[in-house]
Amino acid sequence: MLVDVRDFLFAPLAGNLFLLEISAKEAGLLAGADKLAVKARELGLQVEWLAPEGTPLANGTCVFRARGDAWQVARAEEELLGCIGKASGVATAAAEMVKRARGRVSIVCGAWKKVPSEVRQDLRRAIATGGAGIRITEEPFV
Repeated sequence: MLVDVRDFLFAPLAGNLFLLEISAKEAGLLAGADKLAVKARELGLQVEWLAPEGTPLANGTCVFRARGDAWQVARAEEELLGCIGKASGVATAAAEMVKRARGRVSIVCGAWKKVPSEVRQDLRRAIATGGAGIRITEEPFV
C-alpha cells in the first residue's frame, strides 16, 4: 500500500491552522484573481484577503492571505500560483504596451484560433485587465 509521505510528516500538525500569503516578486498587474478565489475555496482555505483583479503590484505587495491546515497549505503552494502567474505576466505586458502606445494606436491581441482552448479565456481576460483589446475591431469584418 502506497502512502503519501506528507500524511506522516503532517500528522503532528493535525488541528493547527497556518497562515499562507502570496506576495508579488516584482512590479506588475494582478490577473487571475477570480480563478485563484475559486481554487482557494476548492482547497477549503479560509480566505482573509484577495487583491482585486487589475491591482497594480510592487515587489512585496500581498496579493492573497488565507489560513488552512498543513495539507491545505501544501496543496495551495502547488496549485494557487498557477492561477495568477501567467495571467499576471500577460496583463502586465499588455499594460506596458498600452502605456508605450500613449493613445496613438490601439493595442490588440488576436489570433485566438492558435491558442489552446484550455487557456484562451484566461489570456483574454488578462489582456483586457492590462487595458488592451482582444479584437482588431468590434465591427463585423472579413
